[in-house]
Amino acid sequence: MNLTLSERSARFLVSVVVIGILGVQAIAALALTPGPVEKPPFLWPFLNYPMYSAPHYEGEGVPRFRVLATTSDGRTIEVTQQNLGTDYWIFRNAFLLPFDDPGMRDELPPGVEQFENRHDVSLIEVRLENRPLLVRRQGTEDGPLETRGVARRAANEGRWEWDAP
Repeated sequence: MNLTLSERSARFLVSVVVIGILGVQAIAALALTPGPVEKPPFLWPFLNYPMYSAPHYEGEGVPRFRVLATTSDGRTIEVTQQNLGTDYWIFRNAFLLPFDDPGMRDELPPGVEQFENRHDVSLIEVRLENRPLLVRRQGTEDGPLETRGVARRAANEGRWEWDAP
């Protein structure tokens, strides 16, 4: 049995594969995935590479986010990916995205619960701050501190109230 492809069939097959790969990369680069993607990288190895990011010009700020949590005894603790004990994507979904996307606000309670269990604390407030790094001709400098949003609850088991856009 001879399973050789004609030259025309081989070109067609290779063309379909190349077009498919370029199409999936375009979907990843343009963020055209349907609905929320729970755990990136959803389309690996086709990713939204940083090379597709917009440039920053003089005077613009490059965001630097910081998540601060207030405990029931009044202490303020910085929440990071490292002290949460998880990967960046879970940290991002639980503590960064809920402040910009109201549809993601149900992701905060599981993240808070994970943090509370890991550090044996009770959180009553979570705040997202941004201190951008300003691009200047001579280098960079710290920009003004901006509070992007605050989520509060009255008690450990209470509902989160949002003061965010």
